[in-house]
Amino acid sequence: MSIVSMKRLTAIVPRDERKKLLRSLYKIGCVEIETLENDSSVKESSGSSDSESIVLSALSELYRVSPGKKKLLSPKREVSEEELFSDDNNYEAYKTAKEICDLIALRNKSKEEIASTENEIKSLIPWVDNPVPLDFKGTKTVSFFCATIPSSVKKDAVIESVADYPCSVNIIRTDGELHYISAYFYKADEEQCFDNLKALGATKVSFKYRKTAKDEIACLRERIKELKNSVSDTEKNIALFADKKELLENAADAFAQESSRDELLSSVERTKETVILNGWIPEEESFRLQKIFESHGCAWELYDPEEGDDVPTALKSGKISSPFNMITEMYGMPAYNSIVDPNPLITPFYIVFFGFIMADLAYGLIILLGCLLGLKLMKPKGGTKDLLTIFAYCGLSSAVAGFLLGGFFADVVTVFSQTFLNKTVSMPVIWFDPLKEPMTMLIFSLALGAVQILFSMGVSGYRQIKRGDAWGAFFDVGSWYLIFGGLIVNFALSKVGIYITLAGVLLLLCTAGRDKKGFGKVTGGLGALYGVTGYLSDLLSYSRIMALALSGAVVGQVVNKMGAIGGRSIVGFIVFLLVFLVGHTFNIAISVLGAYVHTSRLQYVEFFGRFYEGGGRVFDPLVNKTKFINIREE
Repeated sequence: MSIVSMKRLTAIVPRDERKKLLRSLYKIGCVEIETLENDSSVKESSGSSDSESIVLSALSELYRVSPGKKKLLSPKREVSEEELFSDDNNYEAYKTAKEICDLIALRNKSKEEIASTENEIKSLIPWVDNPVPLDFKGTKTVSFFCATIPSSVKKDAVIESVADYPCSVNIIRTDGELHYISAYFYKADEEQCFDNLKALGATKVSFKYRKTAKDEIACLRERIKELKNSVSDTEKNIALFADKKELLENAADAFAQESSRDELLSSVERTKETVILNGWIPEEESFRLQKIFESHGCAWELYDPEEGDDVPTALKSGKISSPFNMITEMYGMPAYNSIVDPNPLITPFYIVFFGFIMADLAYGLIILLGCLLGLKLMKPKGGTKDLLTIFAYCGLSSAVAGFLLGGFFADVVTVFSQTFLNKTVSMPVIWFDPLKEPMTMLIFSLALGAVQILFSMGVSGYRQIKRGDAWGAFFDVGSWYLIFGGLIVNFALSKVGIYITLAGVLLLLCTAGRDKKGFGKVTGGLGALYGVTGYLSDLLSYSRIMALALSGAVVGQVVNKMGAIGGRSIVGFIVFLLVFLVGHTFNIAISVLGAYVHTSRLQYVEFFGRFYEGGGRVFDPLVNKTKFINIREE
């Protein structure tokens, strides 16, 4: 029940060996390096970040034009470290990505031109009935121009504004906003006539085209066809690189790791010829680290943490309890000097509490098999693996609890047999039926709570003993053990238990205020004795195990009865099947969520509250964090 002992690390690394060393440290994954804040020194750069961006852009396009088929729950590919960081492979991937990005740029340029051309067509459509070439300006004696006038101006007003002059004004088209007009004037009258039109809001329109609007639109539409063919051909050419996806995925992860290392090296101390690394390692890993530093010609030293150091907390648990790290981390890491690793302690309680909240053999088997299938097919790592493992344990516990309490899709065996077989068959109850004996379920839930509370008190006493305060553990924890132990003896065995309880009360009253002065010694004892109300409140919190178990069972029964509404017929069977699938899927989902949340709450509030010392930070070692592949361990 201990937290991993940490050592402070200082290493001086030859500049030429810095990246090779980091690759080794990332591989073993047990060294945390401290970085400098607001570092203004020269940044490390290998172009990895730019290369990663280019490769990711190319991959994104390949996934779009050639999505391929991905198997359900398929795991990440495994690639050796040598293959992942192969310079030849990554250079080939970079060149391939550049070719794809060049094609993307060409395709995007064509698309932009299509959009621009379509806008040109829209601007020419109002003039399509104008038979005059768009660049026509008139003759030696006659001027010609096109203009727009707000459509709020009446057409007659447009004609009348120039009626005193020999001219021709044609309203070609009108839409919701404008009149589109063409006008012929003698040059001598042009200025005055346009001033009259301008008074109505006219604006001359000039064009860059030589043909008529109709002919220009035809040419532009032909150009759009060419551009669309170009886009299609370009995307086909991009799709030809589909077999390069794995190469690009490998390179993307490789460049991401290199970029991460460059970023780290940019944030540590350095001299002209060396890089200085400061950080933390688990004491038990010092031998592995020694070999790595020596192979890279580094000078290094390990120190014990000093007072005031921000020492990270690492939890090392057994194979069964290690996934529960994520439950603890959701609450907050324990302080480095808090002595107790809570993961092995919460593991059995978490599994049992979850199991009796679900308490259904079928639900438990579904959860168990689903998680085992996910672990086998996906081969996940990190938090996903831990979560699936936790739910696999809890699924097994739920199945066992359901077997003992007679739950199998609630009472589906009974309802189905009565509805469709015209007889009653029931799931056997090995222990008791919570719905028929709710008080038994309540007593059992409170008993589980009492065990966990007493255990948490013992853990608190253990911490005091480890810190050299054995008498304090006896006074603060032993007195409560006498009080509660005496009550148990009194109710279960003999009246002599009341004397044991009184001895515990007397011990608590006399010692709880031992660190205080004067009258505080008396009030300290009384205050500590008043703490019995806190224990009672915490104990009652465990009644939620009963409440959630009963609510899940009742919902399941309601689903089964709703499904049986159709009666004994083919239609009734189909209705039953549909309601069964939808209803129990919903019930499993809400039951799992409720069990997960409330089981966690019981650990955080009722269990951790008596011994947990928070304020720690998670040990964050250098590790390769890949997106597309898993690095094969060799």
